Amino acid sequence: MYKPYQLAITEAKADVTARKSAISKLALFCVWPLARLYCAQFIGAARVHLENAQYFCAEYNAALLKNKRMIIAFRHPYGNEPEIMMWYIIYKLKRTAKKYGIKFSRHPFVRTLYGYEILRWGGPLARWIMPRIGALPVYHAKIDMASMREIDKAIDEGPYPIALAPEGQVTYTTDEIIHIETGAMRFGLQAAKRLENKDIPVEIMPFSFRFHYGEGAWRKVFKMLRRVEILCGINNNSHAEARGRGGFYTRIECCREYILVQNEKRYGIDTGENDRPLSFNDRVDAVIDCALRRTEEILGQKAREGNLFDKMYYLRQLNWDNIFIPGMYSLKKLPQVERSLADLKAGEAWHASRHLEMVDFCQYFKGPLPTPETSLHDTIEYVQNLFDFANRTMGGQFNSRRTIMPSRVSFIPGKAIPVNEHLAAYKQNKKETTEQLTEQLREQFLETAAEAAKNDRR
Repeated sequence: MYKPYQLAITEAKADVTARKSAISKLALFCVWPLARLYCAQFIGAARVHLENAQYFCAEYNAALLKNKRMIIAFRHPYGNEPEIMMWYIIYKLKRTAKKYGIKFSRHPFVRTLYGYEILRWGGPLARWIMPRIGALPVYHAKIDMASMREIDKAIDEGPYPIALAPEGQVTYTTDEIIHIETGAMRFGLQAAKRLENKDIPVEIMPFSFRFHYGEGAWRKVFKMLRRVEILCGINNNSHAEARGRGGFYTRIECCREYILVQNEKRYGIDTGENDRPLSFNDRVDAVIDCALRRTEEILGQKAREGNLFDKMYYLRQLNWDNIFIPGMYSLKKLPQVERSLADLKAGEAWHASRHLEMVDFCQYFKGPLPTPETSLHDTIEYVQNLFDFANRTMGGQFNSRRTIMPSRVSFIPGKAIPVNEHLAAYKQNKKETTEQLTEQLREQFLETAAEAAKNDRR
């Protein structure tokens, strides 16, 4: 009998123990010829450009000289930022620095944080590479003191910066920040406190990304929208739209409405016949709420208290623990009844994950519909997300998402936040100081996004 979760199990490994993270010269040598090819699956032949390069190289060199400790807090809208950033810093930053007369004291590197789940389904190559390139594993919904100690040690000893995404996961949008976590600031403030006696400053370096597209990308946008229409059973002539964009934006709205209605039917949501019809965002919130409750019902367990993200991370971890069972390959030794019950529990978690994928995506899909005045970048972003709206509705996930390749990728470092200047306030009130600095980080991200969007329109 077909069991839908079996596909996930065959592509993942439950019994994963991450070896101690370290930087292997052999691994870097082996990865070097493949690194750009690997990035090409995300950005094609796009040119990668570092803005404010002289400023970033000078700050980065101070960290390499151990004059300070750097934590890179990067935006995560596209899903491939860590890979592209690592590739650029390891293989390109040294050449960029030379243009400004900056000679690094050692070869540049960065240590990224990644979720333990990557080791489960990343395949043998990922399980070999990740610990050997200095990447540090973390859990979202579990306390792992060994992992925390490794991260603290990496910050304290330097010289390489650690990099993490304060938004916690892929966000699908560049111009908004729906949620930002305090982890980056907590790591920075705690490190500043530990290093206070050594008089070593700690800074948080905001790092944003921006994909840029040429006018030729319009053809790909039309093609993607037509694909969404086919999925929705809507008959339109995309070739006519390629000659004129008259009905393009109406078609987007039509697809969006169709997909939302299908989700409302799926969850039995009564939209009612009110004099004041619900807005799109209110209807999406209703879908999110129902999908979350359906996940809890399948698992037979309520999400823990907290915001929507805390609940989602907790339920996601339960699903993984039920699907990728520790000791899974010794389950054959169990009596048949116990083995079958474990299979059923894994199958339920697989189905629960399909609802959680809706929760994950829909909280980001609340922006306004594009109009003729909307930039090409934002229109592409919206149509990509429209496709993903259909994708998640059909039971898909991030891996089955489709994107349009950029022509250029910009790395945009912001002004570093000196953590030590806030250490006295942190000692007085840890929570308030951490939240204030996190808000400062959010504002920097938004300012960078606004400036990048303005440049796009020029």
